[in-house]
Amino acid sequence: MLDLGIGTGETTKRILEAYPQAQITGLDSSPTWSSAPRAGRGRTAGPHGGPASGRALDLVISVLSVHHLTDDEKHLLFRRVREQSQALVLGDVVKADVQVASLEPRSTFPIRDELAEWCGGEVVWTADDLAVVVANYR
Repeated sequence: MLDLGIGTGETTKRILEAYPQAQITGLDSSPTWSSAPRAGRGRTAGPHGGPASGRALDLVISVLSVHHLTDDEKHLLFRRVREQSQALVLGDVVKADVQVASLEPRSTFPIRDELAEWCGGEVVWTADDLAVVVANYR
């Protein structure tokens, strides 16, 4: 499994608690990130980082990270994920009537259905400006 934008490692930690046999690699472009215990460590070289191992991944997850990318970078990332993984679970900020998240000016985010289309998945949960998209590439 690959955790894009691992940040504090909280999501990876919870997955490892539920599935202790899982092997997870975490990537993050922030120099101050820390990973969860037993997670493999990696670091993206910048916004174009992402799956680069050339081997199929069972799952790619990303929580509150993709909105930091430009729309072109999002499209490139989703294409790479689709090519190298069997599934994607993405939770992030989307355009909504109620914007709760305060984001830096560079952040861009599509409407939730657009994000699902870009990923090749479907929206499975929403609340205000948050959405979870699941894509199965098998």
